[in-house]
Amino acid sequence: HEEDTGSDYTTYIISLPHASIAWLLPQIFFITLSEVLAVIAGMEFVYIEAPPFLKSFAMGLFFLVTALGETLAIILLVVVKKASSAAHDYWICNNLNHGKIDNYFLFLASLMLLNMVLFFGVKYRPGYHRYNTGGGF
Repeated sequence: HEEDTGSDYTTYIISLPHASIAWLLPQIFFITLSEVLAVIAGMEFVYIEAPPFLKSFAMGLFFLVTALGETLAIILLVVVKKASSAAHDYWICNNLNHGKIDNYFLFLASLMLLNMVLFFGVKYRPGYHRYNTGGGF
């Protein structure tokens, strides 16, 4: 067994218990459910808040921002991995037993908390108007 140098290229050959892919099904289910609910909430927000002549543009913008958010998540992962490797802290490495992935998840949780605070700051701003044209969603 080699000693861990923190390198992502260190190879460990260990015996792992058999794990089924079925353990991922609940996580995949809840991630899919959250994406569906987020899209429904976004569509409802656009159809209630946007003026009638901007509804299609606002929906396109909503999906563009969603795609940019997914891209930003990938970029953030790469940046955190490089920054933690440069500091020899190794938040994310190939061997999860030697990484500090909990720091990465705490960092993501703090970003979500900041996002929530900013969201409520925008939500309760003055000048909130509804452009409901009747007929609902």
